[in-house]
Amino acid sequence: MKMLAAVAAAVSLIASMSPTVPAWAQQGPYWSVAVGGTQLSCRDFRNMAVPIYFDRTIGDAAIARRYPNGSMFIAFNPDAMRRMTPLVQVFVFAHECAHHALLPGHSESQADCWAASFVRRQGFVRSNAQLSEIMRAFGGNPGSAMGHLPGPQRAALIAQCSTY
Repeated sequence: MKMLAAVAAAVSLIASMSPTVPAWAQQGPYWSVAVGGTQLSCRDFRNMAVPIYFDRTIGDAAIARRYPNGSMFIAFNPDAMRRMTPLVQVFVFAHECAHHALLPGHSESQADCWAASFVRRQGFVRSNAQLSEIMRAFGGNPGSAMGHLPGPQRAALIAQCSTY
């Protein structure tokens, strides 16, 4: 019964990335969340729903991780996400979801490419100006030890993967 109530609460939740995110929304799991004004969810490569958490303590805007038992989750820092445009928030969500939608062993570049293709296919990116908005968001980044390309290379990859 508790599980049914939790699922019902998660389904009815519309979690906002706005400055007024209530303290209870920093928990989870949620199965669908509002990202950049759009309700999104994530399924892994086995077509299983991926739980989503809000956590202000993570040092990045979002992370995709596995628990020791192999189950997967996504965590968002609502404070960091709030500093991004809605379109970039959707791209970040898609990038983190890609880490679960793609088979294990994929690269950060493959997750970027999957996310770029997703925002294009789903109609979030309909113009070069919108694509440029995403590219600018990552164009100045130095890259990461986890495998994110340096900004200019990452931006070029995003553009290449979201071609019309």
